[in-house]
Amino acid sequence: MANIMLTMAEIETLFHSITTLILGYTVAANPDKVRIGWNTAGAPTFKITDNVTFLMVTPTPNEFTKLQNVSFDTFYTTSANQKIKATRHYNVAWTVYGPAAFENIELIRYGIFKQYYHDLAAVKNIYVIPEMNMPRRNPDLFNGQWWNRYDFNINFYEGIEINETIGAITSASIIFKDGD
Repeated sequence: MANIMLTMAEIETLFHSITTLILGYTVAANPDKVRIGWNTAGAPTFKITDNVTFLMVTPTPNEFTKLQNVSFDTFYTTSANQKIKATRHYNVAWTVYGPAAFENIELIRYGIFKQYYHDLAAVKNIYVIPEMNMPRRNPDLFNGQWWNRYDFNINFYEGIEINETIGAITSASIIFKDGD
């Protein structure tokens, strides 16, 4: 059986696509409007008048990430399938710049709960945690100018499943000792 869990690149790509759609862009026509933070290839600079969104996904611990459900199925003569089901927790943070930063952060904040985007994430076993804070206004002082900036973050769970074939116990010896 195959494992059911995403790589970090797959998770970032998913949220990049969702964010791009929420903001009404297409990746082909607007490749630099939504950017994944910490991109090793770097990113071109932008102007104070450009609307640009940065997206950062960070795995974070919480009470559910500590739990694992381990079960065994598909027993063979010399092996068995061990199945581990668990939950991963992610904090997804958006940093939005530009004249429309507030409007864009609000589109993201409300859009993430729309059924269409829920369904896109659910196909990948990712689900929004509906508890969230308000967006924060954090203007940046850069080159003597205040750049309009808003930050917003929300948490998500990913259901994962890890399957591994392990050796089965085929026999055991029991020895009883008397005394000592």
